[in-house]
Amino acid sequence: MTAPAEVDIGTLIVSTPGVVGGSPRIAGTRISVKHIAWLYNEGFTPEQMLEQFPTIDLRGAYAAITYYIANKQAIDQDMADEDAFVEEWIRRYPNGQGPDTLPVK
Repeated sequence: MTAPAEVDIGTLIVSTPGVVGGSPRIAGTRISVKHIAWLYNEGFTPEQMLEQFPTIDLRGAYAAITYYIANKQAIDQDMADEDAFVEEWIRRYPNGQGPDTLPVK
């Protein structure tokens, strides 16, 4: 019986310009590390994350969590910036009717 091939964990998280805004994501999916970070911060286990995103596996969930922890300050800041952007948008356009085009971040 042959041993399973080893996986280079560096291949589990990718960033591709034009896919999910170029944000780090789980390879082979459109699930960003930020989505996983949000779930992680809400107390979801990796197994529960699979229920939310059936296109990922445990390797991807753990890789995204590890990537998040290793880059926590930058990812937390990015998420805070996005939250501030949304709050400002809601403040400016309380009826949900914004301009015809969204501003580029």
